[in-house]
Amino acid sequence: MSALERLAKMDRRVMYWAMLLLIALPYAVPLGLPMQISTYSTEFKTTIDALAPGDVVLVSMDIGLGSVSELGGGIIALAKQLSAQGVKVVAVSTVAEGSLVFDQYFRPVLTSAGYGYGVDYVNLGYAAGDETMIASIAENMREVYSRDYAGNDAASLPLLQAADDYSAYRLVVTFDAGTATGFYARQWQAKYGTPVLSVPTAVNFSYFYPLYQAGSVEAILNGPRGCAEYEQLIGAPGLANQGIDALSMGQLVVIAFIVLGNVAFVGERLRRRKQ
Repeated sequence: MSALERLAKMDRRVMYWAMLLLIALPYAVPLGLPMQISTYSTEFKTTIDALAPGDVVLVSMDIGLGSVSELGGGIIALAKQLSAQGVKVVAVSTVAEGSLVFDQYFRPVLTSAGYGYGVDYVNLGYAAGDETMIASIAENMREVYSRDYAGNDAASLPLLQAADDYSAYRLVVTFDAGTATGFYARQWQAKYGTPVLSVPTAVNFSYFYPLYQAGSVEAILNGPRGCAEYEQLIGAPGLANQGIDALSMGQLVVIAFIVLGNVAFVGERLRRRKQ
C-alpha cells in the first residue's frame, strides 16, 4: 500500500487523539504563542495604570461559575494589577454565584499580596434588584448591604466606612455575562461621571461595543481573547492564554487534516487515471 493510500484510509481515531493531545498541550506546558494586542486591551490596562495606591475600585462580579472558562484569566489578571498598585477593592454582585467567583479567583491573589480583609478589600456578595440595586449602592452602599458575604456587620468594616457611595470610587469594573454593563453605564457613568470598565463574555462584546464607542464605557476587553491580551500586557500569561493557545492548536489540527485529506484525495485520483 502506498503512502497516499495509507493516508486516505487513516483511522479517524488518529485525528481525535491528535486533537486531544494538542489541545491539552498548552495546559501542561504553557506555549505563550504570540498574538496581536488590540487597542481595547491596551486602553483597559492604561486606565488601570492611572490608579494610585489607596484608590478604591468597585469590582462587580456579574457572572456565574459557568463563565469562568471565558473570563477567569481576566479576573486573576485584574487582581494582580490592582494588588501590584496598592488599589483597594470592594466587590459586589448582581448574580448569586458572583461572590463565590470572587472568593475563588480574585481573593487568593489579594491575600497573597498581603491585603487585609475589611481594610484593603471587601466582598459584599450578592444583592437582588439588578439596575435598582446598582443605582442604590451608588447612593449608599451600607443601606443595601447591612452585612458582607461572610456575615460581618458592614458598618464595622473600615474600608466600607470610607467608601460608602460613588464619590469614593475611582472606577467600576464589571465582569459581565448579562446586562450589568449597561446598568452601570446609566447609573454610575451617566449620573456621576464614574468611569466604567467592562469585561464581557465574547457573545456580549458586540452588544456593549456601542456603549464603548459612545464613551459610556471607558474601556472593554473582548471576551477570552481580550483577557489573554490583557494577561500579556501585564506580563502574566495565565488561564486566558492557555485557553487561546488550546483553541489555536485545535484549529491547526483541523487545518492540517483538511490539507492532508485533500492531498490524499487528489493523489488517489491521479493514481487511478494513470492506471
